[in-house]
Amino acid sequence: MKLRITFNYLKNKMLKNIRKMLKDMIKKKGGKGNINLKDRPKVHNPDGSISTIRSISFNEGGKEILVPSVIGDKVVSNKEAYSHYKQTGEHLGKFDSIEAADKYAEKLHKREAKLLYKKKVKETKKSPNPYFNLIKKMVRNSKKNRS
Repeated sequence: MKLRITFNYLKNKMLKNIRKMLKDMIKKKGGKGNINLKDRPKVHNPDGSISTIRSISFNEGGKEILVPSVIGDKVVSNKEAYSHYKQTGEHLGKFDSIEAADKYAEKLHKREAKLLYKKKVKETKKSPNPYFNLIKKMVRNSKKNRS
């Protein structure tokens, strides 16, 4: 009985320490943003590209704060993005340095571009013509049968 109590006590203490370490790591690397990145608005640019997580950063209280400049269905100016942050508190993250904020912004941009590209590829693979997909399936099956 005593062994079980000691084990549970140690397990709980260890979990508490791990949670504290993780919180400290997040603080050092930069606070996670409070915006849902999976549901960002998409703005179609004149050059044909799509913007979802265009961002700017500014220093406030010794922290570099990364905020989106795509708000609603349009790309806004830096001043408007800053005003939106002040009104809503929405941000992509808070960092100890400009370099850390820039690195995270670049990572977000690459991730979003990859996701958009995957969605585009999936959409182009699906044909609006159901016969096309049926023929494609038949050809695939006939190739399997030949092997």
